[in-house]
Amino acid sequence: MVSLGFVKDVSQCPAGTPRVVLGRAAQGGPALRAWREHRRQSVELRWNVAWGSDLGLWAGDMAQALADLRWPAWCIDAQAVADATDAPAGQRLTAWGLAFWAHYRSGADVYLAIGEDGRRAAMRSVDAWTRDFAHVTFAQRLDIDLQVRQKAEEYKDKPVRRTLNRLFPALFNRH
Repeated sequence: MVSLGFVKDVSQCPAGTPRVVLGRAAQGGPALRAWREHRRQSVELRWNVAWGSDLGLWAGDMAQALADLRWPAWCIDAQAVADATDAPAGQRLTAWGLAFWAHYRSGADVYLAIGEDGRRAAMRSVDAWTRDFAHVTFAQRLDIDLQVRQKAEEYKDKPVRRTLNRLFPALFNRH
């Protein structure tokens, strides 16, 4: 089962969540990179898409590569996916998902980095994916973007709490 959620950017993902980066290149294919950053291990799968390559081919290969990695969670940038896809504007993320989820059958929590204002477009794509694939669902518990926005709204209405949070963040950030 694939559980989808939204993050504004990769920094909102749980610590250690691998990321998948799509990009355009003269030649397509994957590259796996790992490094240590701030005493944490970071991992990235970069998938280069060759100009003019068929989405159906590379999305299936990408799905197989990710399935082979067996990551329990990973993050992918929705805008980078759209930029790497040759589908018509407004349908790129949806088209990628329809090609990708048909081949990706591993269980994972997948975070879509939607940026500041990409929520509505990403939700339309997620709705299409969940309609077509029973193994793909949207999980409210993984919607970190919405959770952060709601918390910001709560603090906006409570100035004393907001001030205390700024002065003593450790009191409010316990897990």
